[in-house]
Amino acid sequence: MIVFFVRRYNDIDHVAPVVYKWAGAGSRDTLVLCNDPAYDIGADYRLAFLRDRCGVEVDYSYRAWRPSLAHRLAAAWLCGRGTRGAEADEAADGFTGRLARRWLFDRAWARGLLERLGASVVVFDWAKPHQFVTGALLAAARELGLPTIGLPHGLKLWTLEAMREESFEIPSYRDFFPYDYLVAPNALFADLFVEGGVPREKVHVLGSARFCDEWERIYEGLSPDGATLPPDDGRLKVVLMEGSHRYGTGEAVFVDTVNRLARLPFVQLIVKPKTASSGADRLAAGFDAGVALDPATPSLTLCRWADAVIMMCTSIAFEVFQQGKVLIYPKYLYTKRSIFEELRAGWVVGSWAEMETALRRLHGQRGYRPYPAAAVRAFLRETVSGGHEGPDVLGRYVAFLEAVAAGRHPSVVEVAWRPGRARA
Repeated sequence: MIVFFVRRYNDIDHVAPVVYKWAGAGSRDTLVLCNDPAYDIGADYRLAFLRDRCGVEVDYSYRAWRPSLAHRLAAAWLCGRGTRGAEADEAADGFTGRLARRWLFDRAWARGLLERLGASVVVFDWAKPHQFVTGALLAAARELGLPTIGLPHGLKLWTLEAMREESFEIPSYRDFFPYDYLVAPNALFADLFVEGGVPREKVHVLGSARFCDEWERIYEGLSPDGATLPPDDGRLKVVLMEGSHRYGTGEAVFVDTVNRLARLPFVQLIVKPKTASSGADRLAAGFDAGVALDPATPSLTLCRWADAVIMMCTSIAFEVFQQGKVLIYPKYLYTKRSIFEELRAGWVVGSWAEMETALRRLHGQRGYRPYPAAAVRAFLRETVSGGHEGPDVLGRYVAFLEAVAAGRHPSVVEVAWRPGRARA
């Protein structure tokens, strides 16, 4: 049995398509376990799809193996969010919960879990050893001789040169991701991992499961239909996707941009705050009273509603391109160079004046874009297909998992990051 461990909302987006394809590729026992006891697995529509449509068992790691009364009580307490009051929830999520995980759900417990399940391969979503019980599970897998795999949980939007400047970040990948196999969505990530000390033979470029064509068709039917979103009133429907503020020119510039957008009379604006952003409330405090924030509607649904999407550096940009919507990238909000500029895909604006000009042009000419469709196709080939010519991304994941499960070392396919080819 292959056991997939997940931990948070965003990362499930990238692991769910792999689980779907693996479970549907034959008569296979497949299990998904959540390492975050505070995450509501019952309310997640992607996990519900895997459970109800693919026959995949989904549970919390802590409930999957409870060898003692203490483990049973702790699992019931940790995984009982919403049933015991806010103070108890806070304790379970905080220091007390961490102590329970450290002393009860340790390496010995993790070994018992993997043995009880009959695990043959252990798969994570690029989780780091210090996150929840990941370290205990990795140690137990090594003791049992089980191969471990780290699957992608996102896509980078910075150029490799921009990331090289963060010298504190790159050398740490060997420690961050101590897996036997580390899957990269594209060669940009692969190069970054290798520069960060991960042996080249451990890195495998398979493409982005989340944004590949096969999963996009399925995901379209899973996402809510957006019935609660504002109706078309003739204005230009614009969604601003807040992303990382790393390399940003300052929060004040971002807040000013949001307020200026909301004041444009021909624009109907929705701001999607960055998921799990600790500074979201602080930033929102600076917004005008009329700014519409929507943290709840899935990004795919918001993209479907929009005429144009203003992208900060978040991987939902690939969804915008997949849906054929106009993508505007405000490079003036950042100090580093993005792959939108490197691959010449998207409407790159260098100032507020250019932003306003672009939106006025779109209001008068819906669907207009100054970048060619060929550039978008090349962008998706390099980033989502991982530079591979074939479109079967999920098929590559299944073949990879089959090789690992059979005890064969998957061959490393050399794929180079080729921004020049993407511009062709």
